[in-house]
Amino acid sequence: MTFLILPGAGFSGSAWAGVAEELGAVVLPVPDLGSVADMADAVAAQVAELDVTGPLVTVGASLGAVVALELGWRTEVSGMVAMAAGFGIRVGRSTLSLLDDAGPEVFDQVARSGLGHPVEEHVRARREDLASRADGVMYRQLAALREHRAREPRRVVPTVVFQGLLDRSVRPEDQLELAQRCGAVVRVLEEVGHSPYLEAPDEVVRWSRVVEAAAGR
Repeated sequence: MTFLILPGAGFSGSAWAGVAEELGAVVLPVPDLGSVADMADAVAAQVAELDVTGPLVTVGASLGAVVALELGWRTEVSGMVAMAAGFGIRVGRSTLSLLDDAGPEVFDQVARSGLGHPVEEHVRARREDLASRADGVMYRQLAALREHRAREPRRVVPTVVFQGLLDRSVRPEDQLELAQRCGAVVRVLEEVGHSPYLEAPDEVVRWSRVVEAAAGR
């Protein structure tokens, strides 16, 4: 079994270190390309170069979850864990305007707003993760996400969708639509925002293992 972590827009995945270590996962930052389809193509090519043993389970957050859905049309995915995502994610013009030519103060704002409760340790982890990628990546990736139109999964596989009730970025109804279209189990996280991998890592690991067991049957 191989776990593939796909972080959100503008993130390298360093904030996933704890979850990645527990799962023995491969972390692939979503490529900085002009469309979600191109991102999925690039991830599929990277997966083909990996030494994948057994079924592949994707663990994606936000943009990463959307790319994971597209990835299933390009390579064999046996299970999915999705969080901070809907069946498509609405990106407002005001969000893109904020991120255009963003500086450190905007990264701090983004780092804080992605948490249900902005514990400084988690804020720092998100801020450092954002800063580790090139300038403008989050803006370009969210602009591509804004234009993306999600499609049904190629086939239904064991899937868990985490719904953080304090998520300010993705509407609850969009998260539930993703779960419905994927035939997923929904795990509600009452005190969690857009970053379950930081705010509820034990739950992410536990349910990733549940998906692993179901995918391996």
